[in-house]
Amino acid sequence: MAHFQLSPVIFFDIGETLGRVESTSAGSVRLELFPYVPAILDRLQAAGVLMGIISNTGQLSWEVLTGMLVDAGVLGFFAEQLLIFSSLVRMDKSSPRIFAFAAECAGRSEAPNTCCYVGENAQERQFAAQAGLDTADDPRHLPTALDSSRPGPFHRSPSRFTS
Repeated sequence: MAHFQLSPVIFFDIGETLGRVESTSAGSVRLELFPYVPAILDRLQAAGVLMGIISNTGQLSWEVLTGMLVDAGVLGFFAEQLLIFSSLVRMDKSSPRIFAFAAECAGRSEAPNTCCYVGENAQERQFAAQAGLDTADDPRHLPTALDSSRPGPFHRSPSRFTS
């Protein structure tokens, strides 16, 4: 029987991971990307990595959130079925549930370790790890890790993905 290795799926937090989120006077939100983010997303997309978002979004609607991503120029990097917004799925990142749900949405409920959650919050990364996902604290560590030889989509060494 042939063994097929699953390609990685990477989920990003939005605020303080991809950039800074600011409320506007019109009651909307704006994402100011960190300067290094577009190149990282380009490189991951070119490598065939499926990408999504897991974010605590208060009461914001799908339209507001996707509009923010469009305005920032990044919506096209993310698979629509992998946009996991807490305001819509009625779960948040205060437990492993939303991370397990994200792996399920990616078709990885049996292989959550082929998913990686990238977020600056250590407690959220801990919940993601409890759900079986690999974790990283900074998107700048991902392209190097993906280029490295490793036994699976992600090497579970924390030093590989954290500073």
